[in-house]
Amino acid sequence: MKRISLVLFALLLINAGSARCEEASIKTRLSEEFRWLREEAFDMQVVTASKKAQKISEAPATMITITQEQIEAYGWRDLKDVFKAIPGVDVSYNVQGELKTSVIMRGISGNQKILILQDGHKYSPESGERFLYAYNMPLNIYKRIEIIYGPASGMYGADAYAGVINLITKDGADYNGNQVSAGYLSTGAYTADAAFGKKIDDDTDLVMSARRNFENFGLFVQTEYKIFENLKLDAGLRYDYNSVYKETFNPRIGMIIDPMKNLNIKLLYGTAYIQPSNFYRYENFANPFLLHIPNESLEPEKLKNYSVDVSYTFGEHYAVHLAAYINKMENIIRAVQAPAQAGNYPYYNPYWKTPGFTEYNGNQGDIDSKGGEITLKHKFDRLLSSLSYSYVSGEDDGFEVAEISHHKITLNSSYTAEKWIAAMTLRYYSEVSTDKNNYQYGSPEKGGDGSYHFDGALIAYLNFIYRFNKKLSANLSVDNVFDTKHYAGVPFDGSPVVVPRTPQPLQQIFAGVKYSF
Repeated sequence: MKRISLVLFALLLINAGSARCEEASIKTRLSEEFRWLREEAFDMQVVTASKKAQKISEAPATMITITQEQIEAYGWRDLKDVFKAIPGVDVSYNVQGELKTSVIMRGISGNQKILILQDGHKYSPESGERFLYAYNMPLNIYKRIEIIYGPASGMYGADAYAGVINLITKDGADYNGNQVSAGYLSTGAYTADAAFGKKIDDDTDLVMSARRNFENFGLFVQTEYKIFENLKLDAGLRYDYNSVYKETFNPRIGMIIDPMKNLNIKLLYGTAYIQPSNFYRYENFANPFLLHIPNESLEPEKLKNYSVDVSYTFGEHYAVHLAAYINKMENIIRAVQAPAQAGNYPYYNPYWKTPGFTEYNGNQGDIDSKGGEITLKHKFDRLLSSLSYSYVSGEDDGFEVAEISHHKITLNSSYTAEKWIAAMTLRYYSEVSTDKNNYQYGSPEKGGDGSYHFDGALIAYLNFIYRFNKKLSANLSVDNVFDTKHYAGVPFDGSPVVVPRTPQPLQQIFAGVKYSF
């Protein structure tokens, strides 16, 4: 009996010790997950907001970051693929041959109004042309993407109007050799990427670039002042002079508050301007309906932004990010009736016996937009999920801003195992607004049905990665899993000579392999 009692006592000790070890393991895992969430919400180092390394909670801007791990997990191959998974963005794929993808951030339309940087250097066209999001921005060379919502002309000058996307390239040490990948898309397209990187020494890192289109001059001044331990002011002013559209001043100011350990609040104000591109200044065409002539006297569009940004972590597994904003835009560039020539000399339209209606791109009217985003992140062991909701509405001279949906919901979820990664994105967008002149949905006087909207949709995306070893992996992606027919807005008025909405891609399957050596 004594021996049995000793054995039972030993078993109890072993079980108690095992329980304590398991409890300690759970606590360690929970603290690691909490540290990861806090890093995402407060401590991650970013450089885009102030052109210097700082914590994301101290950056005077509403920001999100995307890591290389997320890019890989969700199967994003080009920058255009990211827009379907982040809040506050309306995206239309395959809208025009020379535009390809249309991106509207927080109700502000125009690809040229989001400044694209690579390691802080301007990637957007210097002349202000619309940026092409197609298969021209492969993501395999970037280790992080930093995205600013809202104006940043106070830091970057022209084109930082609706937001900034900074693509941070990998270092040589991130590769430490060669990397090649190849794949096939069910539409019949082949893809291939190759990269080489190696760290030479601690001091060797060289980047060179040059570009010249216009005569530009810019001067930027910024200051930071910590009033209290948990209250900081950040202010900046940029002056720009351009030989075409002359001078602009763009201030910004931010108040950053940390009222408690896991809470960060930012109150932000900023202005921006977008330079008139050569496309808008010199656009010239004729058809049987109208004549469009150049206008070299265009002025920049201007924007004032007011926003609030809040980050909060709670429990061991959750972080929430909330932002609200108001945009006030003026000097909007749009097609308007051209003034008569000197002496009422008639314009000539080769497609019509009489001049008919003549227009050019001019500055006319204001646009206001407002809205917000809320994102909830959850991390438990190997599972990472984020659920976001965004709302935007806008008024364009008394009419609803076209090409946007009021409500968007996105669920991103990924699971990382020892040998494989599985990820899913669900994207919902509510009905999409159209231009008042849209011939199918617009004004009944113009032939439309008077709804001014067409239906939204729910689209699913899947990605699966299998790692055979440290060097070789295979990738299978399915876009639009259920082959759902859905549509997006068009970047023009939907007149009878163009389509009233843009059909979006149906199911596409991608299969590829990656090898590092």
